[in-house]
Amino acid sequence: MDTFQRLNLGLLLQCGTCLAVLLQAVSLRNPVLTAYVGGICGFGVVVTSTIYRLHKQGFPFPSPIKTLAGAISVLLPRNTAAAAYSLMTIVFAAMAFTSLSSSPGDNLALYDGLMGPMTVFMQRVMGAGLLLMAIVAYSLKDGADREKLGATTFRWLNLGVAGTLLARIMHMTLDWQSGLLQPGPRTAAVITAHLAAFAWTSHQYTAGTSKPKPEPLAPAPGTAS
Repeated sequence: MDTFQRLNLGLLLQCGTCLAVLLQAVSLRNPVLTAYVGGICGFGVVVTSTIYRLHKQGFPFPSPIKTLAGAISVLLPRNTAAAAYSLMTIVFAAMAFTSLSSSPGDNLALYDGLMGPMTVFMQRVMGAGLLLMAIVAYSLKDGADREKLGATTFRWLNLGVAGTLLARIMHMTLDWQSGLLQPGPRTAAVITAHLAAFAWTSHQYTAGTSKPKPEPLAPAPGTAS
């Protein structure tokens, strides 16, 4: 149940952040952006309620003690796969913090120019998604610690992370080709990191196979049933 509690927490954080950003969308008087962020909030609520309905066992969110223990355990992976997901968790969390703390007038990290109100708005929407990605990456780290990455839930989580990373890679590639993305070592390092994470999660999805359940022993011949 802990995995589903963490996913519910991630969706709750995403919805809460999006609701805060939604107020900015209203202040910008842009109905398209308002509908976009409102749709994300509604989707998160639907997914959260669906997860809880399918796995209705106790409180739908992890306790504060479990949350704190989970944050500490990110630094204590038990194997190589868990270490990779720990690194992804930290990077996603750092990216979320950077996106959510952006403000007008800040320099763009990979683009030429300064942030305006619309750019800050999009950065904060992206930060909400990165919060969810960080919790998903931690859930995968926990699955790797317990050697359960072949389970269906963790395979689908890997597929979701891989799909999100692929979308970001395609977006950055198009911006690079159009000249919007600044060429340089920082840009190359960011794209390379995305490609490496995409390759890892894609491999974990395709290679993950659940261990077959042991079949019950057949009764010995002549044994009474």
